Amino acid sequence: MHDPKIAKVEMKGSVNKDLVGFWSTSDKRSSLDLKSDGTSRIKATVFTRAGESKVDVAGRWATDQQTLYIENEQTSGKVVEKYSWKRPNAKTLELSRTFPKTVTRYTLQSKA
Repeated sequence: MHDPKIAKVEMKGSVNKDLVGFWSTSDKRSSLDLKSDGTSRIKATVFTRAGESKVDVAGRWATDQQTLYIENEQTSGKVVEKYSWKRPNAKTLELSRTFPKTVTRYTLQSKA
């Protein structure tokens, strides 16, 4: 069921060729594979109250200026997550969001 306190995010924009590639965090706990055809795959190890959990989610992605949208299928239907992004340098992608507040820094491992 949709939580009325959380606004639904719509997918916007298009594929930004500068973000295409396989990205991972320095500790290798999270990876982001952004393909030139607009498909994506996120793999991550996250910590919850119940302990460590593995995430492996396929979907699609697009950008609209400095916003990255990642859509994936969940049990409640399609969900679009919205991140602010910046490229401090050619090999680094920094994603941030306000809820929950996170900043994740990825390093380019290979161009797709």
